[in-house]
Amino acid sequence: MRPTVSWITSSALCALVAATSARADVDINSCGQEIPAGQVGTLRVDLDCPVETNPVNNAIRMGSRSTLLLNGHSVRGAAETITAYLANGTVRIIGPGQIVDAGLDNPFVGVAVNVGHGRLDLRDVVITNAKIAVFLFNSSANVSDTTIDGGRQGIIYRAETGSEKGGRLRASNLAIGPGDGASPGIDVLQLNAQNVSVTGRSDGIVVSRLKGEDVTSSQNAGDGIRADLIKADRVTASDNSNDGIHTARLVGDDVTASGNGDEGIVATKLKGSRYTASQNFSIGIAGGDVRLSDVVADENGQGVTGSGITAQNAQLEGVHATGNSGAGVEASLKLSIENSTLTGNASGGLGIDLVSGTFPSLLATTCGRSSSSLFALNSWGVCGGD
Repeated sequence: MRPTVSWITSSALCALVAATSARADVDINSCGQEIPAGQVGTLRVDLDCPVETNPVNNAIRMGSRSTLLLNGHSVRGAAETITAYLANGTVRIIGPGQIVDAGLDNPFVGVAVNVGHGRLDLRDVVITNAKIAVFLFNSSANVSDTTIDGGRQGIIYRAETGSEKGGRLRASNLAIGPGDGASPGIDVLQLNAQNVSVTGRSDGIVVSRLKGEDVTSSQNAGDGIRADLIKADRVTASDNSNDGIHTARLVGDDVTASGNGDEGIVATKLKGSRYTASQNFSIGIAGGDVRLSDVVADENGQGVTGSGITAQNAQLEGVHATGNSGAGVEASLKLSIENSTLTGNASGGLGIDLVSGTFPSLLATTCGRSSSSLFALNSWGVCGGD
């Protein structure tokens, strides 16, 4: 098993907690207390705070550059459970501990952790049943060793029009479990992720840029991952109701997108190795410029005619594409493929395994039939059954 990775070593974290514990300036014993700027507050009891009609009702307020040690306790209730909305610098919330929302049905309960204009450092915390687990307004966050379960929205970013800043999330060992399925798990500008999983949300991950490794976004009601750019390894986006991965550009290795309710992977540019995209409702991998090696794209087109791989231009090696309701591989312009097996694909009953708009380049590749069109036998004479 691969060890999990965090951006702070255990010894450094222990040193930080020890140092902050030694200078705990404020004991938190009741609802509505504030940790002044630059000071450390330690939670001494479990807090169950009333929800008032005041929409800015808080359980704990944090000043600029302050630190909250949850100290193994829980905080529940209030409209915004923990807020550092006008804080500058980095505010830290360090567990172990829990932040528990008072309930989705209460109109005055909103945000578990609310940070505006600064940066949040959140570690070793469990957040449950919040309408918004973490709200970042013109701010960014480091989140590690944290679990978010239930509720509506996971970690979201919003900006003030005309003065946008922040929107960056660095996350390690973060698990976002099922919510009400109506809102995203992560919705920020940039996500740098290591060992991050999202399940049971609307869209799992919605970002402009995603970088990192060991990212899973599955069983969501929308897309698994939507991004402009993805540079990541060991990515899984399966069993989502729409696309597994939808992006302009995907660069990475060890990617799986299977069993999705539309297409497995949609990308204008796609480059990498060791991809699996099988048993999707429509196409397995749909791209413009596709350069892949070691690909399994089987049994796609479960609901409509869908090929294993479709592209404008495709440079492929080591592809196994069988049992698709469309072709195994389909390129509207140019196709170069080697060391591959394309057999048993349906193409609307014509049994076409390979489609290319121009004469394809094949090396050490087995296929049954080729054509210039998915629904007509205009053979190129390059497959065994042509």
